[in-house]
Amino acid sequence: MSLLLPARQALAEHFVATAALDARLDRLGDPARLAAAASATEERAKAALDLIAEAEEARLKAWTADPSGPMPEPLSGMREAALLVLADAAQSADRCRQQAEAVAPHARALVLQRQDMDKRQDELINAVLVEEAQLVARDYYRAIAVSNAAVAALKGLSWSLCTRGDGRANAIVNDLLFGGDGPSRSRRNEGQARHNNVLTQEWSKLAELLRDDPTATPQLTPYEHDAAEADRGAA
Repeated sequence: MSLLLPARQALAEHFVATAALDARLDRLGDPARLAAAASATEERAKAALDLIAEAEEARLKAWTADPSGPMPEPLSGMREAALLVLADAAQSADRCRQQAEAVAPHARALVLQRQDMDKRQDELINAVLVEEAQLVARDYYRAIAVSNAAVAALKGLSWSLCTRGDGRANAIVNDLLFGGDGPSRSRRNEGQARHNNVLTQEWSKLAELLRDDPTATPQLTPYEHDAAEADRGAA
């Protein structure tokens, strides 16, 4: 049983399907790679034959310029061997090209399918982002409820202490309710704002992380506010 949420599970399955398609495309590319290698061998064989012809021509020119010895014989043995090599290379190259042409339509169809899968991946990534937003929003609404309940409790306790005439205790509760004095509130708010900016940046990177890993999550660190400040009312 998968532990991934539905959108992430769909993205993970898409990764598997994409990898399988890439493997098929790679196998279908073998004939084209073999054809390219065979064509290169054929070209080298042609070049070798051309070199023999150039060598024969150079020898004949040298003899014409200085015909002191017998006329040079054609390099028949070398030419014959080179022709055999060329014939074999040409035959192999032709066979490989035919094989490559035979699979080319299927390969093109898979390339188009791969392009569609890339588009589908973008859709699945967006679905994961929405799924994450829904999870965060659920926690957010719970936090709001907890926060509202805490504010109501603090207000109620403050009112109770006020009616009981305990000004010092009431001041402590009000201090907790409003977050301490001005400087401490400002310091805490500034620190929280900086941390919130970091969180926003990390969450904005999630889409790119998901392109490589369907289980990727932002690198989040909790906001570590001043413990003494948090406990100022507990003393």
